[in-house]
Amino acid sequence: MEQGVTIDRVRFERAQLVFEGSAARRPEPYLQSDADAGVQIAPSFLQWQDGAFSVFFDMITGNAGNLLPAGIWRLCCGQDAIHTPDGCDVQRDYSGGDVTYRVCAAARPGGVPELYVESARSRRLGPKRAAFSVLRAGMRLAFAASRRFSRGCRRRVLFTSASRDSLTGNLRDIYDRMCARGLDQQYELRFALCDCRTMARKLFFYLRLPFLLGASGYILLDDYHPALYQFHYPADVEIIQLWHACGAFKTVGYSRAGRPGAPDIAGVSHKCYTKAIVSGSGVRRYYAEAFGIPLSRVYATGMPRTDQFFDPSHKRESIARFFDRFPALTGRRILLFAPTFRGDGAGSAYYPYECIDFAALAGYCRETGAAAVFKMHPFVREPVPIPPEYADVLADASDLREVNDILFAADVLITDYSSVIYEYSLLGRPMLFYTFDLAEYTASRDFYEPFESFVPGKITRTFEELLDALRKGSFAPSRAEAFRERNFDAADGHATDRVIDLVFGTQSTPQS
Repeated sequence: MEQGVTIDRVRFERAQLVFEGSAARRPEPYLQSDADAGVQIAPSFLQWQDGAFSVFFDMITGNAGNLLPAGIWRLCCGQDAIHTPDGCDVQRDYSGGDVTYRVCAAARPGGVPELYVESARSRRLGPKRAAFSVLRAGMRLAFAASRRFSRGCRRRVLFTSASRDSLTGNLRDIYDRMCARGLDQQYELRFALCDCRTMARKLFFYLRLPFLLGASGYILLDDYHPALYQFHYPADVEIIQLWHACGAFKTVGYSRAGRPGAPDIAGVSHKCYTKAIVSGSGVRRYYAEAFGIPLSRVYATGMPRTDQFFDPSHKRESIARFFDRFPALTGRRILLFAPTFRGDGAGSAYYPYECIDFAALAGYCRETGAAAVFKMHPFVREPVPIPPEYADVLADASDLREVNDILFAADVLITDYSSVIYEYSLLGRPMLFYTFDLAEYTASRDFYEPFESFVPGKITRTFEELLDALRKGSFAPSRAEAFRERNFDAADGHATDRVIDLVFGTQSTPQS
């Protein structure tokens, strides 16, 4: 007897086209080209339980890392018949830059959903693009020469960052632990860190980078790294993305397709990663989508930078360093104000300081024996304009690169859309969210899950509401435990070792 599959709902979720419905058995759906029956697109993710299913097709990188070709595509499910009782008609425009790319899913009531894909790319070669093409050709030549003449490159490990001029965060944790385990005697550890303090140093970084990349067997990074994506790497080179943020909060990478700040949807950014490290299994599919890589390349080992939260001596040392730096705050209850930036990236990043009532905050701190410490995002260059008369209770710690260096001393975290909430949740302390521009920020940046039901703390929209929540101790703590469990599989202080074993040991079987 023929089995049937019913499609009850069709929708777009960021880069994904999602079909939801029911089936008597686990379905095996795929998209098939109308022009060539041999061309099929497998789903990026499938959920099926108790007869209900949701199947996700990545519209941006689902075609072996590329866009779907223009034309008509049909939803198929093996020998199972598909019907859509109420029909469907949804569409999404992912166009950006010189790429036109639109996707429409439609079906008459009772029919089978079909996709209509419109795709085109302009090949205009302006002066800037021409200059970049020449520069890229030179870098690729240097990379190829380095590969050709390097010996023993499989034993070379490169730690690199295009946004940091020192080894910090996950990169530092991996390096320190490798040395502690004696792996620095087995591998040659090298560094390519961007020092942007002068144009000469920045130029030196980019001139040197192709040679170092070409001579490395392992490349470790922890952020967006545009120059790294310009090369074709041999199959035996491991490129490991130790993304600097835990969990999956704000959309990044290809998840932002069709929005400002998204990478070129027909480009090569991120797709070279052989392994991406994440905090928990629940966020693996989000990072596969963001980086345009198969789910099997995303590993939920936990984040190295969280190991320090399980080290009592590190906690004591961090607190001591903090109060050595700010001795006037000793004995006060510390409120850490650590928001993210506004803008499309490092070049346009800012924070609207006019939304902070410094006088009211200082008054609250003096009344209650508290102090507020500001740690702005590294992209925000403008210092916090703290009036001198409030310096006894308000302090700017933005020059400290790692916010984790402050978390142990903080009694309350005040933030907005920053991923610092993941690390802070491990301490079990209260959080408040000051989100005066939530609607605007959601429209421009968006989140992987609804903000209001996701964050582990009380949401305030005005500075008066924020101070009122502080006075009443209204933090909505009941959300915190569920938040930790959802985003960390094994927060136990051993993530760094798991990553090292995965990359340099024998535990390299892809996750299902």
